[in-house]
Amino acid sequence: MSSSLLRPPDEIKLVSSVLYQPLMTRMDRIQTRAGAGLLAFYVNLLGLVACSSPSTSLDKTVSKASFALTFRTEPGQETHWCQYLRLPKGVSDEVMLTGYRWKMTSMHHWSLYRATPDVPQDVPTDQPFDCFAPGAADYTQAAALTQEHELEDQTAFAPGSGFALESGGLFVFQSHTVNATDQPIEPTISFELDLADPAEVPNRLGLIQFYDPFIVVPPHAEATARMRCEIPKDLTLIRRWGHMHVHGAEANVFLDPPGGPVGATPITSTTDWAHPPIQLDTLELPKGSQVRMECKYLGGDKLVLQGPDKLDDEMCMFIAYYYPELTPEEGKTDFENCTRGDWYGSGTKTCKDLLACIQACPQGEAPVIANTKVDVGPCWQQCVVDSCPSATTPFLDLRNCMDSNCASECAGFSFGDACTSCIANSCLSEYATCQTAACE
Repeated sequence: MSSSLLRPPDEIKLVSSVLYQPLMTRMDRIQTRAGAGLLAFYVNLLGLVACSSPSTSLDKTVSKASFALTFRTEPGQETHWCQYLRLPKGVSDEVMLTGYRWKMTSMHHWSLYRATPDVPQDVPTDQPFDCFAPGAADYTQAAALTQEHELEDQTAFAPGSGFALESGGLFVFQSHTVNATDQPIEPTISFELDLADPAEVPNRLGLIQFYDPFIVVPPHAEATARMRCEIPKDLTLIRRWGHMHVHGAEANVFLDPPGGPVGATPITSTTDWAHPPIQLDTLELPKGSQVRMECKYLGGDKLVLQGPDKLDDEMCMFIAYYYPELTPEEGKTDFENCTRGDWYGSGTKTCKDLLACIQACPQGEAPVIANTKVDVGPCWQQCVVDSCPSATTPFLDLRNCMDSNCASECAGFSFGDACTSCIANSCLSEYATCQTAACE
């Protein structure tokens, strides 16, 4: 249990003001959106206490890992608290997560995330932090392994299936709470993870987290984001859903069969960004088929781009559990994050127009993917969104060729003399296709 529970009230206030001052920036944003009439409603500094109690033993074949957490949310506050937790040490390098059960009070929802591979191993596991404070999500992967809204329930994955997690490794817990009362509340959760020996789980699950890097939502206007990802081998989905942020009005995901007409019926759909339905029926994805995403938005008071903040940025994601998990040699990371997707645009510009637009963007705006997160400049996002869907296929073929053959000459997607010469020698066919491709 956190020692802050034993501090006198004045000291608790002092600790909160020192450790959680970054939250005031977030509350300022909430105040602005709420309007002057609600300004007084969002004036109290968030308080927080938490404790955790993980089990530490693991039987050779199956065991449980139990955690109990308590937070504090002041009147009129919305909180997103995260906390690093550690799995028990198993008999091998991995343990398999095959299901979980929970009971919570006063929470809107809770989620579990994988930590990134570079997470410091000495991060505190008894100190909650604001999930949206600057830099707070640096070691949290983009897609949640779980997202649950019911007060009490349990989930078991398909028989013989589970996620491989690092034995004794770190993961991230997230809770979302809204306190609409005039008194502090203390949300609680207890949850138990089902863990199994890898030898007992033949179907290793992978996590699809197709993420659209190019989203532009103008103020007070409708907007659309699109993306398409190819399936590299026959796969089975056991759980799937879509994800957007507060400007999201509708998200649909379709399956386009190989060599056939595009899918007309969504394989998952939502009009509620905060509570997307999770499809639990089994779905087969044939090799060569395409998963096609389409998210629709309604803009607010300012321009919104792709990014992690649920209030100030937008997302368009398809998240799913699948098996058999691809190996690194089969392109696991590129597939699960759809780093080579296409069909992004929602406008009318051709590939030639798109290339000219990108060349006029400031240096350093080209997409950079790290730890399942995408950093891409606003000029690039606007150029891609303004192109027609088919324009990005030849454009990305050219860019991939440049990355493979002209990385140093065309660093930052610059088109100097050295870059132009390299393209002429190594990527002339891709360049010519882009220059002549028409919108379909």
